[in-house]
Amino acid sequence: MRMTESVILTLLRAILVTSLAWPLAWSMASLWRTETRFSVLIRPLIAALAVIVWMVPPLLLTYAWNRTGLSIIEGELVYQGLLLTRMTPLALLLIWCGPRQESTSSAEWLGRDLARKHRPLPLWSRFRGSWSRWKWALALVLLFTFQEFELSALLGVRTWTDDLFVDHAGGLPLNQTLKLVIFPAVIALLLALAGQTQHSFFVTGNFQPHQNSTENRHSKLESLSVVGGGLWLVLAGVMFSPLVWLIIQDAGGMGQYMWQGGRQRSILLNEVVTSLLLATTATMIALGLAQYTTRSLTHSEGHRQFEFARWLGYGLLTLGLLGALTIGLMLRGLSVTLADATGWRMSLPLWLLAGVVIKIFPLAWLVESMLQSRQPAAALSLADQVLRLKGQWRLRRVAHTEMGFDRMIPEVFHTGSTFQKLANWRFQVALKPRLWLGVLIATFACADVLLTALLAPTGMATGTVRLYNFMHYGHSAALTAEALLLAILPFALLSVLAMLISICMRSSGIRPRSYDSRHTIPGPSMVIARQTRNS
Repeated sequence: MRMTESVILTLLRAILVTSLAWPLAWSMASLWRTETRFSVLIRPLIAALAVIVWMVPPLLLTYAWNRTGLSIIEGELVYQGLLLTRMTPLALLLIWCGPRQESTSSAEWLGRDLARKHRPLPLWSRFRGSWSRWKWALALVLLFTFQEFELSALLGVRTWTDDLFVDHAGGLPLNQTLKLVIFPAVIALLLALAGQTQHSFFVTGNFQPHQNSTENRHSKLESLSVVGGGLWLVLAGVMFSPLVWLIIQDAGGMGQYMWQGGRQRSILLNEVVTSLLLATTATMIALGLAQYTTRSLTHSEGHRQFEFARWLGYGLLTLGLLGALTIGLMLRGLSVTLADATGWRMSLPLWLLAGVVIKIFPLAWLVESMLQSRQPAAALSLADQVLRLKGQWRLRRVAHTEMGFDRMIPEVFHTGSTFQKLANWRFQVALKPRLWLGVLIATFACADVLLTALLAPTGMATGTVRLYNFMHYGHSAALTAEALLLAILPFALLSVLAMLISICMRSSGIRPRSYDSRHTIPGPSMVIARQTRNS
C-alpha cells in the first residue's frame, strides 16, 4: 500500500509539472518561429543554459539547496521548481524537432469546414492531426518526470524511486523489490510506448523544425516568446542561485583540496578515471548501436536486416525509457539468476556497462537521428567515394579535374592538397558534431547513481555513490570540493580529449568512417570509372 501511494503521488506530481512545462516550452518555441532581433539574440542564450541545466549533476544541485536548511514544504516546492527547470528545455526540444503530424493543416481546415456543414469532426481525426506530435512529446516529458530519482534523493521528497531504492538498500530482498517495481514499470512502459507511436518518425529519424503557418502574427509570437523565455530564465536563475553561491564560496577550498588532499585526492582521481572509462565506453557503444539501427532502417540491404534493426532499436529504446531504477533491478535480477544457474559471478563491470548503454541509448539515438537528418547526404557520399581513391594517382587526377573539388573546397580550407581539404571538410560535417555531442552524453553518464549502486562489482571505485551517501550526513568543505571536482573534471577531461582528437584528425587527414557509403550518387562515380577505363 505504501508503494502504491508513492507511485500515485509521483504520477500526480509529474502531471502537474508537465502541465506547467508544456505551455512554457510552447511559448518559448516561438523564438524559433520568428526571425526578429530579439529572437536571434536570445536563442543561443537559451540553448546554452538548457545544456548547462542538464549537464549539472542533480546531486550537486540538491546538495547546494540542502545547505539553505529547507523545510518539508519548501523542499517540495524546490523539487517541483527544479523539475520544471529541467523539463521545460526537454519539452522545447520535442516541440521544435518532433515528428511531423500525420495530416496537414490544410486537411484539418477542410475537415473543420465540412464538419460545420454536415456533422462534427471525429476526435480520432484530430488526434492524427496537430495533436499527433503533442501526444508523443507529452508522453516523454511525463515519463522523464515520473522516473526521476537524483533530485528527490537529498531533498526529502517522497517518490516511488527513492522509496524503492532506500528499501532495497536497507535489506529488502531482490525478489520482493522486483515485485514492487512491476506497477510503476507498467506505467513507464505505457508512457514509453505512447512516446514511440510515430513509427515513420522512428524509421526515418525525420527531425525537422516545424514551420508554423502564422507568418502574419509575428507580434503575438514575439510577445509569447518574451513571456515564456523570461519566465524560464527567471526560474532557472532562482533554482541555480544556491549552486552559484556554493561555487563562489568554496572555490578556494577546491584548489586547496587539489594541492593538499593527499590520499583523498588520489581516491577521487581514481574514481573520476574509472567513471570516465565506463562512460566513454558506454557512449561509443550506444552511439554505434544508434547509428546502426537508424541507418539500417532507412537504407537496409534486405528485409532481414531491416527487421533486426527495427526490433533492436525498438527494444533498446523502450528499455532505455523505463528509467535507471527499473533497468538496474532487471539486470541485477538477471545477473543473480545466471550466477545461481552457472555458479560463476562476474568480477568485471559488464552488467554496469550494459545498464549504462541501455540508459543512454535513447539520448544517443536522438543525437544520431538529428545529425543524419541535417547532414548533406549526397555530398558526404561523394566525399566518401573520392577519399577512397587516395593513393591512386590516376583516379586522384580525374577526381581533381572532373569533379571540381579544387574549386569548391578551398573556400573554407585554404591549405593542403585537395584530398586533405576534402577530408577536413568531411570531419567538420560528419564526425566533429558526433564527437562533441558524445562528450555531453558521456558527461551525463558519469553522474549516474542508481545503476552504479545496483550493478557495480565489489571493490569498484564509485565516486557518485560515495558522495551520495556522505551528503546525507551534513556538509563540509572537503565534501563540497569533491562534489564540485567530480562534476567539473569529467567534462573538462573529455573536452580536452575531443580537442586533441580534432587536432590529430585535421593534421593527419585521416578519413573518418562515420557515414554510410551506400548513399551513392551514380553520376560522379560513373565519371571516374569512365575516365579510368579510357586512360
